[in-house]
Amino acid sequence: MKVARYIGNGEVAIVDEAIPSCPEGGLLVRTEACGLCSGELMSWYMDRKVPHVLGHEVSGVVIESQDERFPVGSRVFPHHHAPCLQCELCRQGLYVHCPHWKRTKLAPGGMADFFAVDAENLTDTLRTDDLRPVDAALIEPLACVVKSIRRGTGFQPMGITTVPGVDKVAPSTQAADELVVRQGANLPHWTRPGATYSVTFRLADAVPRHVREEWRLERERLAAMADRLTERELWNRKHLHAERVQSYLNEGHGSSILRDHRAAGLVQEGLKHFDGERYRLYAWCVMPNHVHAIVEPLPGYELAEILHSWKSFTARQVNKLLGRTGDVWQSESYDHLIRDAEDYQHALDYVLYNPAKAGLLNYQFVGETVHRWRGGAGRGEHARDGRDTHGLEARATAAVIGLGVMGLMHCLLLPGSVGYDLSPGRIEWATRQGIDARLPDDAEPADVIFVCPGSQAAFDFAMRIANPGATIVMFAPLGPGEALAVPQEAYFRDITIRHSYSCGPEDTREAAEAIRDGKLKAEQVVSEFIGMDELPRAYGRMKRGEILKPMIVWDDSAK
Repeated sequence: MKVARYIGNGEVAIVDEAIPSCPEGGLLVRTEACGLCSGELMSWYMDRKVPHVLGHEVSGVVIESQDERFPVGSRVFPHHHAPCLQCELCRQGLYVHCPHWKRTKLAPGGMADFFAVDAENLTDTLRTDDLRPVDAALIEPLACVVKSIRRGTGFQPMGITTVPGVDKVAPSTQAADELVVRQGANLPHWTRPGATYSVTFRLADAVPRHVREEWRLERERLAAMADRLTERELWNRKHLHAERVQSYLNEGHGSSILRDHRAAGLVQEGLKHFDGERYRLYAWCVMPNHVHAIVEPLPGYELAEILHSWKSFTARQVNKLLGRTGDVWQSESYDHLIRDAEDYQHALDYVLYNPAKAGLLNYQFVGETVHRWRGGAGRGEHARDGRDTHGLEARATAAVIGLGVMGLMHCLLLPGSVGYDLSPGRIEWATRQGIDARLPDDAEPADVIFVCPGSQAAFDFAMRIANPGATIVMFAPLGPGEALAVPQEAYFRDITIRHSYSCGPEDTREAAEAIRDGKLKAEQVVSEFIGMDELPRAYGRMKRGEILKPMIVWDDSAK
């Protein structure tokens, strides 16, 4: 097979190598698309890796599999680094610092006719059957941007960054009564008197049979692991499974009958109907094919009864409204027992932010009530419906410095942001993508600034346009031996400086979702789709700034 190997001094050679074998428990993949990363142009970084097969922005088709989740013929995106999800660093959400993450890789690399995905990498490998290969190949760079934006805006979505309750006994903010585990049709449900829950229930057709079967097999594997893993390890894996489910729901599969605002309004009113009488409803979100809510049953009422009441009443009303018959909701629901104030805040952020993350701006079927949660977390004294978006879309004064590929991606995920570059050609390209792109001379102050080039000059410009209290995110490193010079004024103006390196599993899932939502298409950031033999020349042209980004495609059908 052909591979693209970096041989040093800014040069790439196309060479022949043997096709790798399928690793035990892993995958062998036929490559369909692979992008050239701007990081692969940094000679000081690449020369120390010689000889090195290029390519980690990759997608392909499985041709041999030893994992049921990724059958032969399925399309996949594998992250070239994957965390263990078990160590203390992973527990804190610091995936890129996990020793396991650092040692994992694709063999021999993405810019090859075929590559192997080790079983260890499958903790951050996604099915992408519904995406064009050229779009799926952009999941990794877009995930790096998702993480950068999260670090810049301060939004931390509900995820596996903490393990609530694992090291705690009877948290003071919840009743310390005995925990009851009730087995549902497919899932166990944990309940406790006086507890608060984050719940999700979905439309009957929101998840196709083959996906439900994948989830069932994964639950069975988790059950089989129970006696071999610690409580923390098992919790991590179960929570990651739940996050995969949530990510899939946000993709909007099935009929999505709740896109009809009349139907969504009926469901929203149904959730609020017995608020304060049978339960305290803290927050809710009615998405096109599923519902999120944070609810505390009042004495005398059980969570299962409340969920049944919500689903049966709204099913009748929605069917009557739309003139349809049959099941509206799937029988099983997902519920998470909230353990402490931090867990509550994560759940609240997740529910209220869900529409914005799915691209539903100024959405009217999301909100929170006047109730103050006993744990002390919450957002205010007044109920709000039609939640204003926060996180990615919330910062109207976001700036992006550098309109290369990564800068473009930042702008595309930050509607209303302003992008700056010195190159008229890049400004013209960005403008064609609907971005407010300008020369630095036309700058205005900003609250959060993403610095994409690894240069002191770019940082200095960020300092000049930073509002008091602003956050500056350094997306790329300076060269070896260079130290970032931070002026004293950063202290007196309360400027926060953050760095953002690579990405983890939560970020790749969010990136895949953003692509499915149409927030990024390959043509917006890829200037040339080329064959493998054209890469050596394209590498030099990208390094010299003559082209924006090349992507190798192995077949025109990849586009």
